[in-house]
Amino acid sequence: MRSIKERGVVAEEASLLTPEMLKQGTWKGKKFRAYNIALNPPRQSIGRKHPYKEFLDFVKYKFVGMGFEEMRGPLVENEFWDMDALYMPQFHPARNIHDVYFIKEPTACREIESPFGKNVAAAHKDGGKTGSTGWRYPFDIERAKRLILRSQGTAVSARTLASRAEGPGKILFHCALLPV
Repeated sequence: MRSIKERGVVAEEASLLTPEMLKQGTWKGKKFRAYNIALNPPRQSIGRKHPYKEFLDFVKYKFVGMGFEEMRGPLVENEFWDMDALYMPQFHPARNIHDVYFIKEPTACREIESPFGKNVAAAHKDGGKTGSTGWRYPFDIERAKRLILRSQGTAVSARTLASRAEGPGKILFHCALLPV
């Protein structure tokens, strides 16, 4: 208290000017707290969540409570994880410019993670070690590096499963909750 008096702050500081203070004139003897007009006001969250979004959040909450992990992945993905790893042949008509959105800059990723690129290329070419005969075409690794907007949630599943060294687990992908 002594240090406050020494600094010369002895009057009570008011933070709010009320109608009563204006009527009675008591505001004249008050010292008002400094007001910073550069501060942004607090954000008002008006409205509410869509009922379907509330339902999805509830289902996600329940699954996470049962031990499921939520998968998340990039919106910009390479063709490898979006299509090749899911065994879609590179000559499939759904891979043309009318069904996939390609990224202009950069157009491709640097590399495909090892050993996945080599194993998937072998599976497409001649079945690799799978026992299948494959699609029987020369796999183009440069095409697999092209960047696109992720066209399906399954790409996140493929990437997640490939990164899990610990084996099976309970995994939830929120886009899988969309109605059929």
